[in-house]
Amino acid sequence: MSNFGDFIWLIASTFLFVACLLILFRIISDLFQDSALGGGSKPLWRICLLSCRW
Repeated sequence: MSNFGDFIWLIASTFLFVACLLILFRIISDLFQDSALGGGSKPLWRICLLSCRW
């Protein structure tokens, strides 16, 4: 890192990446806890979430 701006950018991007991961895991855990969804729709939701994110 050559200057302070690069360091701030690194901290901000790391924070946003971790925040996105936490939100993704929260959504997936809500899918597991939802009893109204059937067995086939839960894997489809996970595939859609992971394919849209990555």
